Amino acid sequence: MEGHPNGEPKVLKLLLNDIFRFDISYFNGMEAKSVDLCHGDKFGHDMTKSATMMNMHDFISELRKGQTKYYFKLEDDDCDKSQFAEVGNCVMRSIRNALSNSEVGGIDGVFKPEWQQIDPKDFDWSLWMGAKGTKTANHYDTDLFNFLYVVEGKKRTVIIPNDRRTDDMFKLQSFISGGAWADVDILHEGYKLPKGAVDLVVNAGEGIVIPYRWWHSVENLEDTMAYGFRV
Repeated sequence: MEGHPNGEPKVLKLLLNDIFRFDISYFNGMEAKSVDLCHGDKFGHDMTKSATMMNMHDFISELRKGQTKYYFKLEDDDCDKSQFAEVGNCVMRSIRNALSNSEVGGIDGVFKPEWQQIDPKDFDWSLWMGAKGTKTANHYDTDLFNFLYVVEGKKRTVIIPNDRRTDDMFKLQSFISGGAWADVDILHEGYKLPKGAVDLVVNAGEGIVIPYRWWHSVENLEDTMAYGFRV
């Protein structure tokens, strides 16, 4: 398979009712489940879940009260993903079918028709649950296709081209699990975005296509639940 390095960030309105049931409240019922949490207010990469461990119910209680800067995520080869197989299978099936029938599908779209036919194991899903104000630092991903869908809340998303317009703009801090993490906080109110960058809000019921290897950083403007779909 070949990637699609071009294109622009694209927001899609997709009503995926079967995914909407997997909101924050769904996970609140997992009182006996302990989860690893990441820092949501630190600068730098977030790939190592070393912040703290907490009961899921307690974490969500603090999230709702605005008393936590941690967030819960699952992606790539996280061992806990197998415990959420029902969620992951639904996310991958629903988003793949919706994208195939959307404006980004088809022969000329960035979501390739042949991706509808490949083995499901070649897709990946991710989960992102965080309180208002939590963030993901500036980075790019090496997935061929990267889509983020919001089920609850809203996310500010800043995306910057990774091409000749931005050569040498960022110094890499680390490269971990297909993600390259930079040394600049592009969410800071004083940061001047370069030409070609976009700064937008993705609401519940919307998803955004993040172009191949484009820099991006995300901030939760409300308590937010979102899912990722990658090829």
